[in-house]
Amino acid sequence: MRDLSSWMQRLVRSLGIWRCPVGRRHIAGLALPTTAMAISIATAPLAGQTTIVKVEPVDAAALAALDWSRVAEEVEPDGRFARLPDARSLSWALDPESDRLWFRIDLAGPVPADWFGVNVAVDTDLDPDNGASWWGSNAGFRFDRLLTAYLSRGTTYWQGAFGLSDAEAVARFDLSALDAELAIGIDREHDALLLGLPWRQLDSDGRFRLIATVGSNALDNDDIPNLGSVLVELPVASGSAKTPGG
Repeated sequence: MRDLSSWMQRLVRSLGIWRCPVGRRHIAGLALPTTAMAISIATAPLAGQTTIVKVEPVDAAALAALDWSRVAEEVEPDGRFARLPDARSLSWALDPESDRLWFRIDLAGPVPADWFGVNVAVDTDLDPDNGASWWGSNAGFRFDRLLTAYLSRGTTYWQGAFGLSDAEAVARFDLSALDAELAIGIDREHDALLLGLPWRQLDSDGRFRLIATVGSNALDNDDIPNLGSVLVELPVASGSAKTPGG
C-alpha cells in the first residue's frame, strides 16, 4: 500500500479503482479533498499488472491454538490516519500439520467492516542491500517477497488484490506474480488480520527478515516495526550460512 504517488496512481488504475467527486467527505475512513476511491472489479486485466480475485477468509478461531511468537509491538497508536487500521503487534506461527506459516497483525481497533489492506514484506536472503525499497515509513527496509491483501467486501465474498510477488514483479505493479496458496483470516473478536501460506513458497531455508503494514485497500497507514525489521527463524530452518542484516 503505497501512498498516492505516481506508483499508486498507476496501480489503482490497474485494479479497476474508480474516482467520484464527493467534496470533503470521509470515504473508506479517509478524508479526501475532492475525490473518493473505491474498488470495482476490473473488466479486463492488463498484462503484467495485478488482477482482482475473489477471496474466502479462513476461520481465524481455528488458528488461535497455534504457538504464536510475538516479534514486534507498539505501545501507542501511531498510524498516519486515525480512521485507518493501526498495527499493535506482529506475530508469526507455523502450523505443524500443514507447514503453513501464518503472520498475525493485531490492531489497535476493530477490523473495518467492508475493507482493509495488509502487506508482509520479506527479505528472504538476509541481504539488506538488494531487493526493492519499502515505500512506507520504514523506508530503510528492502524486500525480496511481498504478501498482499487489499480487499473490500462484496455481497457474499471479499475481492481485491491478493497474492505473493517478488521485488521485480512488484515494480511492474504485479502483486500476484508467484504461485502461492495464500490465505487470509479476519479475527473480529480479537481485532486482528492474518496472512498465511506454505512456508516453502516464501523462503527456502526458514530464515528471513520482515516488516508488515496495515491500512485501507488503497492507502498504507502503519508499519510494524517502525524502524528496522524482525528476524524469523522457523524451527525447520536448515542452518544456512546466510548472515542476518537489516
